Amino acid sequence: MLKRQKWQWIVRIFFLSLFLLLLYLTTFPLPAFPTNLFFRIDPYFSLLFFLSSHRLSLILLPGLVILVFFLWGKRKIFCQWFCPLGTVFSFASLIRRKRSKAKRFPILSFYILGFFLGLAIFSIPIGGFLDPFSFLVKAIVSRPFFFSILVLFLLHIFYPFFWCSKICPLGGLLESLSIKRRGINFARRKFILSFLTGIAIGATLKLRKKRPVFIRPPGALAEEEFISKCLRCGECMKVCPTGTIHLQWFEGGLESLFTPYLILRKAPCSFCFSCGIVCPTGAISKNLRREEVKIGRAVIDRERCITWKRGIQCGVCYKNCPSHAIFLDGKGRPHVNAEKCSGCGVCEFSCPVEGDSAIRVFPLEERNYVKL
Repeated sequence: MLKRQKWQWIVRIFFLSLFLLLLYLTTFPLPAFPTNLFFRIDPYFSLLFFLSSHRLSLILLPGLVILVFFLWGKRKIFCQWFCPLGTVFSFASLIRRKRSKAKRFPILSFYILGFFLGLAIFSIPIGGFLDPFSFLVKAIVSRPFFFSILVLFLLHIFYPFFWCSKICPLGGLLESLSIKRRGINFARRKFILSFLTGIAIGATLKLRKKRPVFIRPPGALAEEEFISKCLRCGECMKVCPTGTIHLQWFEGGLESLFTPYLILRKAPCSFCFSCGIVCPTGAISKNLRREEVKIGRAVIDRERCITWKRGIQCGVCYKNCPSHAIFLDGKGRPHVNAEKCSGCGVCEFSCPVEGDSAIRVFPLEERNYVKL
């Protein structure tokens, strides 16, 4: 038994180290091999993408193969040996003095799984943010998620396997496949109720005719398709060399929760297209050229611009524009050539006006971020 535990910890540490190594390498410039390997073999991600986009993905196909394997396997093989986040929480077992067992059947995670699968039917795959791989990525790149991991770790000291047995939807999915007939009757009704609740909420959200549009990463698909394919993994935020990409909260409603968008006032977009390379679902296109991509359009607020409002010569936006989309009139006042503007945000970032910039990039009205 002791020998088995020793090998178990060796395998755990290996896969956690591999996950952290790939995450560390998810920086610009990217290596030749895929750094999003864990998401490609994630059964929960594969199923969520299939339900939300209504199509199969060759990149995520290994995840579906592994999903079929677990029809005959056991969930604890993955959770106790391979899961990086599970390994992080397993360190809590070394801190607590007295061991205690959590309930064997992850009832809450089973219900969470049903709710998110119901939402995914209507192309709202927000359940991806609770995937253990995704959760760990965002904990490293996002402060709120880091504190969430810290709180969960402390809970694991006093309540063993709290995440694994109560929250994790991937664990719930694998458990629901591996339990065969034992225990499923007990949870079937509430699972179906959770699933139907997700469907009802998803249908209600789809009735909204107008949704706010945000500036998405370069190469992002049209807004509706982008939301349906983005599984909130956080890889694009990790790889962004300028720190322009941020996670969305409730600005765009529930369907846009935790999707990536750009805050150009904090940093401009360099159009490196690394976000498209690491995107495991194709929500952000790759192999693009800068001249064929527009992510927004700059608009000058003449009430805030010091040249327009007070006649003070500035020209910072004009001097810094990499697309030469800004020109000055005879009085030195800036204007924007909409055809040349790519929406990179250099002008918005460099504007010397305090607070909101006097020149801001707004999303394209047609919601099409790639020029056809």
